[in-house]
Amino acid sequence: MRASFVRTTIGLLVAASGLAAQPTRVSETTRVTVNGIGSFRIGTSVGQARRATGLELVPEHAPLNELDCYYVQPRSGLRNIRLMVTDGHISRIDISNPNIRTLSGARIGMTEAEILRLYRGQVEATPHKYDPTGHYLTVYPRSPRRVVFETDGRVVKNYRIGTVPEIGYVEGCS
Repeated sequence: MRASFVRTTIGLLVAASGLAAQPTRVSETTRVTVNGIGSFRIGTSVGQARRATGLELVPEHAPLNELDCYYVQPRSGLRNIRLMVTDGHISRIDISNPNIRTLSGARIGMTEAEILRLYRGQVEATPHKYDPTGHYLTVYPRSPRRVVFETDGRVVKNYRIGTVPEIGYVEGCS
């Protein structure tokens, strides 16, 4: 009973101090993992992501309903990042900001050879659907999620992280 009282008291003190509800800043220096970027977590709702980051997330196009596939992005602060929402939850994050790196250090502008070295033994290269010289370099980490780097045949132009099957959608939601 005493241990329960102590846990409850500590929990109430943390909540009352505001520490439990403070948004976590997400910036260009926040590293990307297969789970998300900072408080933008794969599997969370838009509302949860909004509360966790303190950033206003606006839809690119108004969805017909919450279960449609659509994109949201921060209104201000973090540029060139799009969050795909399917079935009401973030399923994929598309990154075209050259300053945002993965936890391993991968970024836009790296060469295909650098990506292959960085993720040695975890990458499958497939032809790009629209660029005859380009590739999709899909990283298969020890996770059900994936990272896909799009290249022009030489360097990374953008990348995305997310769940299957959404990670493989070449044209976003359409």
